Amino acid sequence: MSKRKYTHKRMKRPESRERNESIGEEFIKELANHIISKYHERHEKLRKKLNSGVDHFYFVHELCQCRRKERMRTLYPELYAAQVYEPAIMLGELVHLGVETLTHSEKEVVKVKDIKTSIGTARIAGTIDIYYPEEGVAVDVKYVRKLKANAIMEHHKLQVSLYAWLANAKYGEIWYITPEGIRTYGPIKPANENTAKHLIEYPKTPMWPKWECKYCPYTKICPENRV
Repeated sequence: MSKRKYTHKRMKRPESRERNESIGEEFIKELANHIISKYHERHEKLRKKLNSGVDHFYFVHELCQCRRKERMRTLYPELYAAQVYEPAIMLGELVHLGVETLTHSEKEVVKVKDIKTSIGTARIAGTIDIYYPEEGVAVDVKYVRKLKANAIMEHHKLQVSLYAWLANAKYGEIWYITPEGIRTYGPIKPANENTAKHLIEYPKTPMWPKWECKYCPYTKICPENRV
């Protein structure tokens, strides 16, 4: 599929701004609305557009996380929406916007593949942060607060490998943007159909038992909580 271009609404004029609302407070709201639009509303539109004609539909990030999380998001949308005000989420999106501005490549590229599984035909879709079609490289940008020396986080590696597979790319790269510095990792070998098939046929709850529940917004109400 072709790359998508997103425009940002300008901030309100002073006379239309809510009473007692500062420009800084309005910026925070605009950023939160942007994140909701980009990561929630856009995904839901894509889901409705792409899930017809198949038995199951998955986004790449859903295959790389606890399978119960998507159901919890549907049951408790307020908890999902509240995440956008977390400093790490807001900083991460500002990092994404900055990196996308400085790279001469395709951004927010949607790729899709259908595969046959034991539970029926499944369609997998993924939005690649940065894609270099000439070089055949899929890049996933990550903001993290702290990074261990020479360590690629396992779930990030899985995610970018699936993006590279969807795009038929030669390889993937992860760009970690941290307060301690910038580190890039690659080449990361693309996943394959068998990898995707296994993730669909053998879902895990949680996907990453050592840490996933600790950072999940649904921990306190989830029956599968491991914390």
